Amino acid sequence: MSTYVKLQKQIEALQVEAAKILSDEKAGKIAEVKAIIQTYSLTPQELFGRGGSWKGKSPVRGKSSAPAYGDSNGNTWGGRGPRPQWLRDALNNGSNLEDFKLDGNSETTEVSKTRRAVGRKRAATKRAPGKSPARKRATKKAAGGSGAASKTE
Repeated sequence: MSTYVKLQKQIEALQVEAAKILSDEKAGKIAEVKAIIQTYSLTPQELFGRGGSWKGKSPVRGKSSAPAYGDSNGNTWGGRGPRPQWLRDALNNGSNLEDFKLDGNSETTEVSKTRRAVGRKRAATKRAPGKSPARKRATKKAAGGSGAASKTE
């Protein structure tokens, strides 16, 4: 009769043996598949469907390694996720998102640079002196809080 400990040792030995056999078989099958791919000049799209995806999953659309937006200081943003602080600051100062659109290379166009400069000048003239958001927050804090009336009893 087998004991639990003996069975566990047998299981471990079988798992080691199975892993070795799997590794050997896998290497052989990979070589076969590579030979078939080369012989028939198969493409990933032919093997896996649209976009070369695996198991029928469609590829993530719109995701690229190249940045979609950038400025003259070398800051970039891919266009996905939250906007970075440098871009939010520029937009708050009157620039347009299109001003930062990259045309496929890492340099922004001269037109975009000129638009940004004009946007900054325009934003600077629109803002009333002493009304910056940072100054408003500082004034509000000095006045005693978030602006809600405090309860006194």
